[in-house]
Amino acid sequence: MMLEMMTGLRVLDLNRPPSQRNLVDWARPSLIAIKKLKGIMDPRLEQYYPSQGVIKAGELIRKCLDVNPNHRPSMEKVVASLEEINAIRMTPKWLKINNGHLMSPHHEQRYCDHRRENCYRSPLHAKQQGGV
Repeated sequence: MMLEMMTGLRVLDLNRPPSQRNLVDWARPSLIAIKKLKGIMDPRLEQYYPSQGVIKAGELIRKCLDVNPNHRPSMEKVVASLEEINAIRMTPKWLKINNGHLMSPHHEQRYCDHRRENCYRSPLHAKQQGGV
């Protein structure tokens, strides 16, 4: 499921080229290097994500997809990893704070709740909510 969220692709899609129909098989080689991992990220996210979070998520996905079930992490470890990923703050250079709101270079407002760890929203979330 995390792989689907990161790539924006379905786990099985017969409309993709034969080598890309199975998301896990297609993406597995990209989970080992940050440049490759960023290459499979959903472009609709427009890089509104912390790079360190992508690295850790890729590591977690790779561990969960291990061919040997005995090497896969327990759900307790998965939850701990997800909590670590969630705690990573997004601080890209192009993002600036204006009156407590995060602003992108396109002047789209992303509201920031300083009581929470994460002070950003996915552009996809904002579109689903009818804008922020």
